Amino acid sequence: MPEKALAGAQVVELSERDLPHNIDAEKSVLGALLVDCEAAQGVFSILGPDDFYSDRHKRIFDAASHLHSTHQSLDQILLSEEIKNRGEAESTGGIDYLDELEDFMPAAGNAEYYAKIIKDKAILRGLHETCASIVSQIYESSQSAKEQQDAAESALFNLGETAAARADFSPIKDDVMLVLDNLDKESDLGFKTGYTDLDDLLIGLMPSQFVIIAGRPSMGKTSFCLNVIRNIAEGLGGEASAKKVGIFSLEVSRLDLVTNLLCISAGVDSQRVRGKKLSPEDHGKITEAAGRLYQKKIFIDDTPGLTVLQLRSKVRRLHRKEKLDLIVIDYLQLMEGTSNESRQQEISAISRGLKGIARELKVPVIAISQLSRKVEDRESKRPRLADLRESGAIEQDADLVLMLHRPEYYLEGGSEQKEKVKNDATVLLLKNRNGPTGDVSLHFIKHLLRFQNRSWRNDGDDYAPSEEAPELAEATSQTADKG
Repeated sequence: MPEKALAGAQVVELSERDLPHNIDAEKSVLGALLVDCEAAQGVFSILGPDDFYSDRHKRIFDAASHLHSTHQSLDQILLSEEIKNRGEAESTGGIDYLDELEDFMPAAGNAEYYAKIIKDKAILRGLHETCASIVSQIYESSQSAKEQQDAAESALFNLGETAAARADFSPIKDDVMLVLDNLDKESDLGFKTGYTDLDDLLIGLMPSQFVIIAGRPSMGKTSFCLNVIRNIAEGLGGEASAKKVGIFSLEVSRLDLVTNLLCISAGVDSQRVRGKKLSPEDHGKITEAAGRLYQKKIFIDDTPGLTVLQLRSKVRRLHRKEKLDLIVIDYLQLMEGTSNESRQQEISAISRGLKGIARELKVPVIAISQLSRKVEDRESKRPRLADLRESGAIEQDADLVLMLHRPEYYLEGGSEQKEKVKNDATVLLLKNRNGPTGDVSLHFIKHLLRFQNRSWRNDGDDYAPSEEAPELAEATSQTADKG
């Protein structure tokens, strides 16, 4: 048999199987509506007519939904009249079939349970239809494999979004008890960044948070994120255990990213590492750092130009396998849109998509973002929320917005003032949906790519000057001398 004919036969075989359904559950729900509509009215928030497998059941439920939505009573006589007015008495079986449904109904109190069975079967039929369409497109479409893969992911994603949009309400009593149960759980405070003053403001990075870390070029955005990642992955923020981190690096290659992480962890000059001018002591530090990082659950994807759909697909696969604690994207503006809309609209869609990933997987998502050039045009170079590049939607979607500012960058080279502030860095917490905002002063040691606390209140704080990195102690001493 020719390949195309064989493919067609496979699709026919797939589509002609009995689709998932439960006729008894459908009859039970309709019967419950006829016997005790008030007790069964919750089914209207769970089901739509298309969720029914039987055509006659679709029509009957659609008529019942109309009566319900227009605040009319619902009983056998009124429903029969509504069906007659629609000219559907013959196709539905009329009053005789409604009698049969009343007799079939087991218990009105179980209607919502039966409705959920119907909904599950409808979702499975939708998945079947989508998959059958994908299989058909594989053999019949002239699109490239990559285009078909994107279309398939989009179709499955849209199916999931439709199901999520119909999620049930949660009674407040369940959520109240959950909040009370969590009050005494220290683990639910979120996990620490390793920067004590910042953690005092944040309390911790929380599940489902969408976090923006923004700044102009050369402010150290990626380095700051890598410091946070290293701290979280190694459990240096006081966590009981190290965390699992997924990094999507759209700007920097995996090897460059790992090199930077090694330099930060070892406290070794990044230029000496890249120039391969390491002393025996440096080499030992790098080897030690490599041993530590080797065991950590850090996963890096450096695919350029990802769309939100592609990123979501990759994250879902990794999360199913590893149960990630944190996701980082470097950086947001390098992601690609999927429409012909303006770049501002694309960025808005990307921002919403990343927030959706955070909420779906219940993990914090950090996205690095560029700031507009407006910062350079002002006398004050301190960034503002309005400087977020290309879209105000980023500010709206984010739960936390942090911006990095280093005054040294804007001062003339060789000046005394530039020398005084060369290690100064400020994290501006400009938005905190559930807490205070404020400024956090840090030390930045540029050649080590390290950000440090200015006030060390934790014993053994790895971000304080130590014997491991004497350059840090020297820099701190210089800053302390300034008073």
